[in-house]
Amino acid sequence: MKKIHILNIAIILLVGLFISDCSSPLDVPANRVIKKDNEPGIGDEIFALSTNNIEFYFLEPFGSETQKFEIRNLLKENYTINSIAFKNSEKFLTMGHHPTPKTLAPISNVNDSKEIVFVTFQPTEPGEFIDTIFINGMISPFVRVQATVVTLRVPEINFIDVPIGNSRNMRVKIKNYGNTTAILDNPIITDADGVFEMELITFPLYIPKGTDIEFSVTFTPNESKSYSGKIEFNIQASGIVDNVCELSGNGIGN
Repeated sequence: MKKIHILNIAIILLVGLFISDCSSPLDVPANRVIKKDNEPGIGDEIFALSTNNIEFYFLEPFGSETQKFEIRNLLKENYTINSIAFKNSEKFLTMGHHPTPKTLAPISNVNDSKEIVFVTFQPTEPGEFIDTIFINGMISPFVRVQATVVTLRVPEINFIDVPIGNSRNMRVKIKNYGNTTAILDNPIITDADGVFEMELITFPLYIPKGTDIEFSVTFTPNESKSYSGKIEFNIQASGIVDNVCELSGNGIGN
């Protein structure tokens, strides 16, 4: 009985060591590179990224937006970046000019131990787009780039500053980038203070593909404060749509 008991304990210990060894990599943050045993550095890290995800949401075709991320050297010696590249070379995505190879100073030199990378998205058609940026061809860590381009978007309106009791009128332009006629119907205004008013027009509105419509919204503040509201439409259209017109403005003293 003692031999069987000792054998059971040995098996349990071996299983525990195996599980512990297999689970240890899960403790490593996803945005850091593990260094080899013969490479000097802080712990097990070579470099880190300031983000693993860049998102461009609800852009219109022919719009443009730029975001950035940082690559930081965590070693105690210089680290060379030989390549920063998209996996799929998505045609609407570009990176700022980054000559390689680029050597980053050790982490002890705070100002020179990082590289800032700018990513610009300039779509010409609606849809959803995904790509990946790899550094030095490494599978991990990487920066995932996601973008959503709408077929129709209701823009926001900021009336800025308007004297109390006065009115300001602004036009809203909506263009249909889709392949079918879009239909706007049933606008619902959320305005707790009753200071926003949409012009009287007959709904539904039909927007053939490649065309646009306009309507006006008026802001008349009655107090010296900031106001906000929204107009939400029921929209039937192909692709992705942004159906809410955000409203804002400030009432100021005369």
